[in-house]
Amino acid sequence: MKKYTGNFGKLAEQYDSLRPAYPKHITSLIYGAITSKKPLILDLGCGTGISTRQLAHKKSSVVIGCDIDGKMLKAALRYKKSNISYKRAAAEKLPFPDDKFDVVTSFIAFHWFMNKEAVHEIRRVLKPHGLFFVVQPRFASFQKDFRIMLEREIKQKIPRKYKIGNEIIIFLNKNGFQTKRYVVKSDVKYTLDEYVNLLKSYSLWNYVPKPCHKEMENKLRMHFRSKLLNGYIRNVKDIEIITAANL
Repeated sequence: MKKYTGNFGKLAEQYDSLRPAYPKHITSLIYGAITSKKPLILDLGCGTGISTRQLAHKKSSVVIGCDIDGKMLKAALRYKKSNISYKRAAAEKLPFPDDKFDVVTSFIAFHWFMNKEAVHEIRRVLKPHGLFFVVQPRFASFQKDFRIMLEREIKQKIPRKYKIGNEIIIFLNKNGFQTKRYVVKSDVKYTLDEYVNLLKSYSLWNYVPKPCHKEMENKLRMHFRSKLLNGYIRNVKDIEIITAANL
């Protein structure tokens, strides 16, 4: 737990209230690939449990959400469901026995632990021929605007942590997985205030010094007001689902 993981605990409230649910077609794709009738699923980097709750919609499944951040898990625990439990742990040191899970998932989180230690652990806890699903959006141009504005404001380059699908596929193929890729469309609309608060739930916001928060919010509102269409920001983007079989 020693390395930088985005400091999402500071952003838990915004994250939980503003991050949208994932398109239902994503969980349909995941369940369409699962052969077990009563799958045990590990949702790694679960945050406040948005993806965990969606995965648990099938009562025959059991889902364990796992995250390194205690404040994110505290928010997740507000929502009780009989087939969900949570565990705090780093991806590089999972507290589970070998060959335990039918499926491991990671929704917009794998880039935080895309390293050999974590992949070794994921393969260890997966059953032979188990499946690892990485859900990773292709960021829309509006989110690129956000990064550019922040870098201009703080007068420094922000390290690029986020990974695109091709980078993830190459990495997984080199580390014992066989991959396939699917793409679904996401289209969510926000009011101006909702969209600014959504941007503040991204880890990039932690680079803004606290005394500059209000000024930066005002600049974001001014910029994105010009992007409104019929009073809303339409956050349209492709979401990649990378299916990785544990060879």
